[in-house]
Amino acid sequence: SLAGLQTKVTNARLARAAMDSYPSLTASVFDTIGQCAGGSVRITAYSYIAADGLLHISGQAAGIADAALFESKLRYSGLFASLGYAGYTLDQTATDGFPYYFDVSGTLWGKEAGGNDQ
Repeated sequence: SLAGLQTKVTNARLARAAMDSYPSLTASVFDTIGQCAGGSVRITAYSYIAADGLLHISGQAAGIADAALFESKLRYSGLFASLGYAGYTLDQTATDGFPYYFDVSGTLWGKEAGGNDQ
């Protein structure tokens, strides 16, 4: 029926609008993260939940303060609506110059929030 088809079209448009509101992981987002990392932080993994805009970053740092400085730079980068950093773990056997392991998780600004769409 026409009414049934119109309902399906409306539902599809609503679903598309919801997906379009998800923050995008573009090259500029990764460029900004890389600039925040500089040479003293190595990113080892990313995971992303698009529906929530939640980006998780795992990394290694050269020094104790480097992971915290990375988190601070991310916080002021304009990419995140919220950001969490729980500290670091020291691997005393590391020989690569990056013995401090850490995780940072944050919610990227979404289009609907009026934040910095990257």
